[in-house]
Amino acid sequence: MSKEELETGPNPSEARQQMVKEHRVEFEVELGAGSQKTGFFCDQRDNRARIAQLAKQKDVLDCFSYTGGFALHAAANGAKSVTAVESSKAALRIAEGNASRNRVNVDFKEADVFDFLKGAMENGQKWDIVVIDPPKYAPTQKSLERARRKYHGLNKRALSVTRSGGLLLSCSCSRAMTGSGKFEDMIASAAQDAGKRVTFLGTFGASPDHPNHPSMPETKYLTATLVAVFDT
Repeated sequence: MSKEELETGPNPSEARQQMVKEHRVEFEVELGAGSQKTGFFCDQRDNRARIAQLAKQKDVLDCFSYTGGFALHAAANGAKSVTAVESSKAALRIAEGNASRNRVNVDFKEADVFDFLKGAMENGQKWDIVVIDPPKYAPTQKSLERARRKYHGLNKRALSVTRSGGLLLSCSCSRAMTGSGKFEDMIASAAQDAGKRVTFLGTFGASPDHPNHPSMPETKYLTATLVAVFDT
């Protein structure tokens, strides 16, 4: 970093690359212009580790993969196959480089997740572990009901492509959804509509470097719920 950057900070309009390592997996992080959040979703660190521990010899689907976070951890920990779906060309370029860097095989798909899941349902495709980590559907309390319907539709499709006895990790980064206390109810309703039965195994938040402050309820925004999925 230059003396000028040390004094004034880097120019936010210029993208910069930085290498990071998380649980033995290396990622290229693109900081600056066009990046989502900081260029890497550190808040999901512990949840990525949970999926990694469960992935051995499993077929894994990572939806809204961004630069390959959940996908690469699953592949690096012995998954039988990993499919990663992302709509951003720029993010996929980085994700493919990350897979190559870690010498793992991931089948990257450039697609809208809703469309991909619809096609998978029509083709009878199923996975042992499905991760859905969508963008913020409910940025405000006013948008919560519309967002709830979108989460419901997404989870219904994700549950439909999860094998009986498999696992779904369903996430929401919307404070309004998390604060409503209705996320698990939404998953249960989606499961009923999908003709599935679910058992709730745990609900998790952000990793410890994203603490919750009692006077700032917006800091408690991330929900990640792990469910076991069974055919009815």
